[in-house]
Amino acid sequence: MRATGAVLSFIALSVLWPGLQLLVFLVRFGRLPPGGFADGLVFLPMSVIAAIILLVLWTRAGTRQRKAGVALGYLLGSPVALVGSLIGGLMLPAVIGTLLYGAGPLVVGMLAGYALAQKKAS
Repeated sequence: MRATGAVLSFIALSVLWPGLQLLVFLVRFGRLPPGGFADGLVFLPMSVIAAIILLVLWTRAGTRQRKAGVALGYLLGSPVALVGSLIGGLMLPAVIGTLLYGAGPLVVGMLAGYALAQKKAS
């Protein structure tokens, strides 16, 4: 992956989760949160951590099978991360809750997908 592609992918993945949380609020309540776009920024650290790990595993994967495992792990961890980041932000301080219960399932899913694809290839 070229540097420009990696940077663009990082930016897109980093704004994915804050944007998704704002979209969920907008669909549910018909308006943005009272704090506006700033309320979505609490999900930015979670999104940045997940983006970094996704891009690192993607570049290390090498084969299409391993890349597919990483992507599948991210996709399978996404529903758990969505619910976990919302609930985790209510149970713990917002940033810590979203990191633990939001980024956690994404990272575990990506690592599991990478490991299973690597094991299957050997």
